[in-house]
Amino acid sequence: MIYYYVQISVNTAVQTDWIQWMMETHIPEVVATGHFKNCYFQQVIDPLPTSETVEFLVVYECESIETLRKYRENDAPKLMAEHEKKFGGTFEAKRFVGAPLKIPEGKVRF
Repeated sequence: MIYYYVQISVNTAVQTDWIQWMMETHIPEVVATGHFKNCYFQQVIDPLPTSETVEFLVVYECESIETLRKYRENDAPKLMAEHEKKFGGTFEAKRFVGAPLKIPEGKVRF
């Protein structure tokens, strides 16, 4: 399992419309591509939002790096273009990929 993270900083002037569009349109379309097993949509609460921007994190669970590669090559360009067309100039996005590490039992203490 790998995780595809999209961190998005959104202008507060459009955040209500953007959240609605993400929840009702964009995220369902991304998941409908069939490349992801699950998705989590979160607002970043620390650090606190500023008066100009608020941060969000979308986390997509993906079976393999190969599956993610197929999504990025075949589906992502169109979906990203739609996002840019609708909200261009009001957001910045950073994307990164992570893989869980297996920590041996008893080796980490909190």
